[in-house]
Amino acid sequence: MSGLFRRARALRTRMDLLGELQNDDLVLEIPEDEKQSVLSGIDSMLKDDRIRMDEGSLRFNPKKKSFVLPLLLNVGAVVILAVGAFYMWGFFGRSETVLAAPDIVLESAEGRILDRLRQDAEAELGAKDREISNIKSLLENLENQKSLLAGETESKLAEREDELRKEFDTVLAAEQARLSESGISGNDLTLALAAYEAEVR
Repeated sequence: MSGLFRRARALRTRMDLLGELQNDDLVLEIPEDEKQSVLSGIDSMLKDDRIRMDEGSLRFNPKKKSFVLPLLLNVGAVVILAVGAFYMWGFFGRSETVLAAPDIVLESAEGRILDRLRQDAEAELGAKDREISNIKSLLENLENQKSLLAGETESKLAEREDELRKEFDTVLAAEQARLSESGISGNDLTLALAAYEAEVR
């Protein structure tokens, strides 16, 4: 019988005896000296069965000394960790390949919706680009026409100015001839022509 079981049984017996001794309804009368002897006997039994605790009692000493089982456990743990790491590496490597592959066609409904939205956005951007190109070419045409009109206007203005100058020179020559015929010459002729020129302009 183990020591712990004996102690429990002795404690139970003592508790039962104490309960019987302290019961007021009991008809038996046990003398006080007998009570004390029974209790002291129980106490001595409990003291004998008490486990002594020291440094040696807490130390575990196996019956067989073997290194095979711990070695097998450690090797098994290393193998399990290596297999787990290999599968994790394969799983995440495959996931990264799937995410990084650009030519994968999405077969799910969400993939088709996203593909359709991408096509619509590209078509809309293409239409906007064409519209912008048309506006740019129209602006370039307007700028070219403006440059042509400006050049033509300057040319026409230069021609008109040349014509007016020639007409003025003709009128001025006619006035000079008229003044010369009327007998004005020299400095008076120059002053009269200057006055006429200022009046005409």
